[in-house]
Amino acid sequence: MADSLHTRPLQAGDEAYLPGLEALNRPEGTAWTPEVWRWRQLHPAGNRSWVGEDEGGVRAHFATCPQRTWMAGEEQFFSQIVEAAQGPDESPLLDGVAEALVETARGLLEATSGLDGDWVTHHVVGGGDLRFQRRVLQHEVVRTPLVLRLDLSDRKPPPSPAAIEECTAFDDQARWLWDRCVGHWGASTIRDESYLSWRYLQHPNTPYTCLGLRDADGILRGLAVYATLPEGRIGHPLAGASGATGVIVDWMVPREEPEVGRALRRAAVRLALDSGARSMVTFFPEWSPWFVTFQEEDWRVHPTDLVHMARSHHPRFDMFWLRGNWWVQLGDTSLL
Repeated sequence: MADSLHTRPLQAGDEAYLPGLEALNRPEGTAWTPEVWRWRQLHPAGNRSWVGEDEGGVRAHFATCPQRTWMAGEEQFFSQIVEAAQGPDESPLLDGVAEALVETARGLLEATSGLDGDWVTHHVVGGGDLRFQRRVLQHEVVRTPLVLRLDLSDRKPPPSPAAIEECTAFDDQARWLWDRCVGHWGASTIRDESYLSWRYLQHPNTPYTCLGLRDADGILRGLAVYATLPEGRIGHPLAGASGATGVIVDWMVPREEPEVGRALRRAAVRLALDSGARSMVTFFPEWSPWFVTFQEEDWRVHPTDLVHMARSHHPRFDMFWLRGNWWVQLGDTSLL
């Protein structure tokens, strides 16, 4: 097939072939839809999507989502792998992955990755055999994520802080708040007005609630993004043992303001209870003070079957550095 297969950037009209492809490592309930496709085209940093085709049509699709990232004091690009799909009748070459997908992935990554492109490519997979990730994508393990869970079965709603509001639009205060947080992180997706609006206010499938806390002068002091994982998504890697699960997807609170974090955490718990959730889940890097602070409020550490994998193209920033310096939130993944 390699002689007849041609890999190229996706063009208008190719999307008609995409629903017929079968994806690898896609979380339960996150199937490709035309709405998600159109939403991804609106990403403020652009979109990277390639197909592999021969005389029979499109045989594979591989896509990454670029992420403007502040890394070691300057702006770079990371990219998150958001789609790896192949035809249902393709003959497997490696770990169930067909040659068409292997070549399509290599074509896109060779064209976009490196010190003049994406410094880091990454994605979260559901464990299992990782030969495709290791051999083709040349990814290594950053971490096997530990999540924090809170049992809501016997919990009463906490008082709702008066200063909490739902953010239905963002302005330049979002970047100001992120700037106050990023000084403690070696790397982080830049969370500004355009990114937060696209990621959480324009998402076609998942309804997010952006909880903000403002001071007496109307300044945004903290932000927590919440979503409910419905009861029917029990197979999802973030779902609780039963019932719906409340998820804190993103957290932007300066570590010097624990009282802001406490108010937002309680507001999220109240929202989860009002939504009928039986439990809650969130994620912080283990080096973050919030990983400890949440445990002091009865959140408990749980293992997952997830594996966060990446490839760094800069010799100074290996997996050890990324593990200890990269601020990653669930919103940086495709899990929700």
